[in-house]
Amino acid sequence: EQDPALLVDIIMNMAERIFRARDECSYVVFSLSLQSGDSANMSSSLHQDCTTKECKQVRKSQKLFYSLFLGDLLTALKKEDPALVDRTIIVIIAGNAGVDLDKEISALRKKYKEVFNQMVIVGSIQSGNPNQISYYFNHLKVNSVPKGTTHPSMVYAVGDAVPISDDNGVHKVRCEGTSFAGPQVAAVIDYIWRRVPSLTSTQVIESFDQALLEMGNETRIPQMIQEEDNDIYISTLSS
Repeated sequence: EQDPALLVDIIMNMAERIFRARDECSYVVFSLSLQSGDSANMSSSLHQDCTTKECKQVRKSQKLFYSLFLGDLLTALKKEDPALVDRTIIVIIAGNAGVDLDKEISALRKKYKEVFNQMVIVGSIQSGNPNQISYYFNHLKVNSVPKGTTHPSMVYAVGDAVPISDDNGVHKVRCEGTSFAGPQVAAVIDYIWRRVPSLTSTQVIESFDQALLEMGNETRIPQMIQEEDNDIYISTLSS
């Protein structure tokens, strides 16, 4: 299980950064590579052998984990000062256990309706086939957008063979997991906000969601350029 004290510390630090963004008339996009202990401990390679009880526990703990940010953080901030949430977007990974989260995320959408659009949950697509969701990682069986909104319950980005440079920017390794899909989505959202800093978080998310719809990619950001040209697809999506 995740250390409760560590999670509290993360949330407190995030809250501090959000208050500072408001005071500085700025904004903040968080990219969180965090998942529940149950999801992290059950690797995707073991999913085909997992028991119903194990999968159920992953879904339950992952739902509670997201609730920390939707409920304890965003809802509390919105209640204290709506301007705080207007300058905040949280991008968080779906996790790598290889289970579907349809019911859990649907319940979160209903329970935290007023702040769900300030959070983007990121799953993974395959690098060789951007139309194929990676079922080896946590995902949704059905990702249809609820009536009355353009915000999907999960956004997908490439989660395998992602090039990561070392500290010197010289050597690259190929990594996999939703931890490497999440930052791609956060980068696009940050790019949009930097171009028009006056937008609220809701407007930024709406722009992001609308771009996905207009480009015909539904819930998937464009195929990642595998080397140095990442700005190409970010610029294309954000234009």
